[in-house]
Amino acid sequence: MERATREILDTLAKTISTPIEEARNLPAQAYLSEELFELERERIFRREWLCVGREEQVANPGDYLAFDLVGEPIVVVRDAGGSLHALSNVCRHRYMQLVEGTGKTDKFVCPYHGWTYQLDGSLAGAPHMNESRIFDRRSCRLPEFRVETWNGFLFVNLDPDAKPLALAQEAASERLATLRLGEMCIAASIDQVWDGNWKLGFENGTETYHVPVLHPGNLGAFLDFGSVEGGGGVGSWVFQGILMDALADHDPEMLDVIQRAGEIMTEEDSKRLRGYNMFPCLVMDSLPGNCGWICFLPIDATHTRVIGGVLTLPSDLEAGGEEFRRNQHGYIDPIVAEDSLATTNLQPGLRSRYAAPGPMSHVEGALLHFHRYLARKLT
Repeated sequence: MERATREILDTLAKTISTPIEEARNLPAQAYLSEELFELERERIFRREWLCVGREEQVANPGDYLAFDLVGEPIVVVRDAGGSLHALSNVCRHRYMQLVEGTGKTDKFVCPYHGWTYQLDGSLAGAPHMNESRIFDRRSCRLPEFRVETWNGFLFVNLDPDAKPLALAQEAASERLATLRLGEMCIAASIDQVWDGNWKLGFENGTETYHVPVLHPGNLGAFLDFGSVEGGGGVGSWVFQGILMDALADHDPEMLDVIQRAGEIMTEEDSKRLRGYNMFPCLVMDSLPGNCGWICFLPIDATHTRVIGGVLTLPSDLEAGGEEFRRNQHGYIDPIVAEDSLATTNLQPGLRSRYAAPGPMSHVEGALLHFHRYLARKLT
């Protein structure tokens, strides 16, 4: 192991016992090191439950969603009986990926040599293989991974021995119950590649210190940052709350959605934006009746696929139609663009020989919990 990697791991280990008043940010090499990234891939991304989308994207038999999960091509599909499968998206003949993106099919046909697979991964046909003495149809089944749903989100785990997702999220489920996330549907979607380490994106989505400066025309305009509460961790989560202020002046339509959904909430919850951040890569900023979510899926040490969007209750989406969808994009797109630019602009600073980790603010407690999570997983 390289000396720089050992130093990063030593720094992480110290966060376990470091109070926020004495905490520093991670060293620059934590966002650049290829060796550290390989360690993260092995000990985090190949063992944890990772959000890859929403269940409604594969709502009906034949619906599929294909993606790359830290180097592993995967397709999630719903079979004719309604069951979900997370399958290897690589043909068992000669490595060709079967499908791309999203779509609907009754079987997977390899575009290279025509091998065909049922939606449960079993081989249905392989042309011109009758004379092969080693061809075994049963062994040509597509490998299958763990897939589960939680509050309408799709999760995949590459570790066959991982605990069930429900057990892993038990501590968070009660807190999230009043948000009605499982009832919500997609009002706006994003799918981008950012130039930056995955941790930069997740940290940006986790701390609120930057919001008044980076997002003055949207989030910063209606949130009272003198009211930030929380930042505490429960298991693989951190929670935060910020009082909404002057939302009526900023977005009357959003205020109407919030007021209707907030009728079933406590008065305190109905007036706050709640941040729920699930390690290692899911960020949710929830208002009553509305949830902005982003998931940071690493491609390599310095590039990240960013998926997410806005969720809302079906009644609001049906009533508002296409104009409502456009307004939701008008809400989320500028925020994402500002966060993406910030992440990209951090990368050159990391390479400076004068780059040194600065002290944390007391309002960045959520970052310290994230670094402690990294320490538990990597050291």
